[in-house]
Amino acid sequence: MAHLNKCLAILILSLLISSCNRNELALDSQDKIDLLIKNINLFPDPETSVVNNASIAIKDGKITAILDVGSEEPEAQKVIDAQGAYASAGFWNCHVHLTEPQWQGADTIQVEKLQESLDKMFNQYGFTSVLDLGSNIKNTLVIKRRIETGELKGPRILSAGSGFTAEGASPSYIEEQLPQITSISDAKNKVKTEISAGAQHIKLYVGTFIDQSLVMVIPEDIAKAAVEESHNQNCLVSSHPHSLEGLVTSVNAGVDFLAHSVPDAGDLSDEILENMISKDVKLIPTLKLHRIAYTGVGLPEVAIDNLEEIAIRQVEDFKSRDGKICFGTDTGFISDYNPAEEFVLMEKANLSAHDILKSLTTEPEELLGDINVSGTVHVGKEANLVLLEKDPRQGAEHFSEVSYTIRKGEVIYEKK
Repeated sequence: MAHLNKCLAILILSLLISSCNRNELALDSQDKIDLLIKNINLFPDPETSVVNNASIAIKDGKITAILDVGSEEPEAQKVIDAQGAYASAGFWNCHVHLTEPQWQGADTIQVEKLQESLDKMFNQYGFTSVLDLGSNIKNTLVIKRRIETGELKGPRILSAGSGFTAEGASPSYIEEQLPQITSISDAKNKVKTEISAGAQHIKLYVGTFIDQSLVMVIPEDIAKAAVEESHNQNCLVSSHPHSLEGLVTSVNAGVDFLAHSVPDAGDLSDEILENMISKDVKLIPTLKLHRIAYTGVGLPEVAIDNLEEIAIRQVEDFKSRDGKICFGTDTGFISDYNPAEEFVLMEKANLSAHDILKSLTTEPEELLGDINVSGTVHVGKEANLVLLEKDPRQGAEHFSEVSYTIRKGEVIYEKK
C-alpha cells in the first residue's frame, strides 16, 4: 500500500509539473493582477507554434499566467482586448545611436520632449531593448537613468559609448573626433576607461570610410588587444568593418558582432563564411542603411542596386550556414526610424518570419541580456511584450505595425 501511495503521489506531481510547463495557470484565482491582455494570437517564442485566442496575466512586472480560450480570467486593474492581434516578446534593436540633437543635454530636456523622442524612435516599433553603438556615454547614461527611475517610458539601453577607430581614422561623416587606439597598450587602457565610465559593450570602427578611395583599418594586433580586454571586463564587442579587409580583421580579432553587412567586400567566400561561423561571429544586417549611405556619397542608382543585392546575398549565405543574426537598423545615424523596409529586405534574404522573430527576441537576449529573465513569453518571465496588428507570417513588414509595447508589465506605447 505504501508503494501504491508513493506512485500515486509521483503521478499527481507529474501532472502538476506538466500543467505548469504548458503555462496554463500559475496564479491564485483570488489574486487581482495588474494587467490582463486577452484575445491575442501568441508567439511564445520562435520555436513554438502560435497559441490562438490566448490571454496573458501580468503582475508585478512579470507574466503570471497564460490562459487558453475559455479559461477563467482573473480580475485585473487594467484589461487590454487585443481583438486578435499577434503578440510576442518585446523586440531588440541591436544597432542604434543616441547622437541626434534631440538627445543632447538629456539631464535638462523636459520630460514631454524626451518622451516624444523615445516614442518616435523606439516605443512605437516595439523595441523594449536597444544596443547603442555610438554616443556620448555620459549623456546616454542620463537617458537610461531617467527611464529606469520611471520618469520616462522607454527601452532598456545598453551603450558602447563612443567607439574607437584606427589612428587618424575618425569617420568623415561624424562631426566629433572619435577616440583612436594607436597601440596594444593604448587599446587596453582606453577600453578599460570606457567601461569604467559606464559602457556595457565596446564598438570598434575596425574599417573606417575616409573617402571612396580609402578605408582605414585598425591593425589586427591592436583590434585583438581591444577585444581581449573587453572580454576580460565581461563586455562583448561589435565591429564596423566597412571593407573586406575590415571584415577579415574583425573576425580574426575575435569580435562578437559585425555591426553591418559589408557590400563593399563583395560576395563572401566559403572560407570567410566558415571562419565567421567557427568563431561564432554574429551579424547585424542593417540592410536598409546601404541605399541611404551610398546615395549620400553620390553613387549612381544602378551601382546602389547592385550593392544592396550583394548585402542581401551575404545575409542569405550567412544564414544558410546557421549563422546567428541579430536585428538592427542603425537608427539615429539614419533619420527614418521606421524598420518596415529592413524587415522586407531581410525577407528578401530568405529569412522567414520565424528567423526574423528570432533575430528580434531570443538571439539578442541570449547574447546581450538574460534569456532566463526575458526574451520569450512564458510564465515567470518579465512582461516585455509587443502586440502587432497583423500576422507577420503574412508579410515581414507587419513586424513594424505595432499597437502596444509593454515593458516590465507597463504599457510604454499605445497606438492612438
